[in-house]
Amino acid sequence: MNKITTPLLLIAAVGVIGTAQAQNAKPAAEKITMNKQMTREELRACMKLQDDIKAAAASIEAEKAKLQEDKLKLTGGGNSEQLKALKADMEAKLAEAKSRDEASADHAKRVEAWNAEWKEAQESTMRSAEKKRKDLESERKDMDSRMRKLQSERDARIAAYNAAAERYNALAGTGSADAVAWNKRNEALADRGDELLEMRSTYSADCANRKFDERDEQAIKKGK
Repeated sequence: MNKITTPLLLIAAVGVIGTAQAQNAKPAAEKITMNKQMTREELRACMKLQDDIKAAAASIEAEKAKLQEDKLKLTGGGNSEQLKALKADMEAKLAEAKSRDEASADHAKRVEAWNAEWKEAQESTMRSAEKKRKDLESERKDMDSRMRKLQSERDARIAAYNAAAERYNALAGTGSADAVAWNKRNEALADRGDELLEMRSTYSADCANRKFDERDEQAIKKGK
C-alpha cells in the first residue's frame, strides 16, 4: 500500500480522514452490495464498528495535534527562508495529494448512492426497472475504472510529496534522536490512519444502507 511516511504525513493521512471519511488506504474501494436486512448479531457488529470508528478518529486527532506541536519544536518553526521555501513546496504537493483523497471520498459517496439505486431497481416491478438495472451495471464498470485511476493519481502525488518532504527533512536536521522518535510516532499514526480508513470502508460495504429491525437496535442498547 502506498502511503506517506515522512514528516507532515499527519496533515495528509489524518487531516483527510477527519473530513472526507475516505483517507489513505484503498480509497473508494467500497464493495457494491445488495441491501439485505441485518440479523441482530450483524447489527451488533455494525454498531460496535461505528463506536470503534468514532473512538479511533478522536484518538488520531489528539495525536495529530501533539505531533504538529512537537514538529514545530524540532524544526524551529521553519524560520529560515530556505526551510520556508521547501515547506511551501512540500505543502503544495500535500494539497495535490489531498485533492485525490477528496475525489476518492466523492467516489465513495457515489458507491453508496449506487447501492441504494440498485436495491430500488431490484425491488421494482415496473417495466423500466430492467433498463435501470442495465444502466447501473454499465455505470458500475465506469466506477471501477475511475477508482483505479484515482488510486494511480493518488500514488503519484504521494510519491511527489514524499520526495519534497525528504528535501525538507534533510535541511531541518531530522536525523537527531528526537526527530527519529518523532518519525516513528508519525509512521505509527499513518498506520492507524490506514486502519481507520479500512474500518470505514468495511462499514460502508457491510453496514451502510442496510435495513435492520429497530427492536434489535433497542435490545442491543439494553445489553441483550
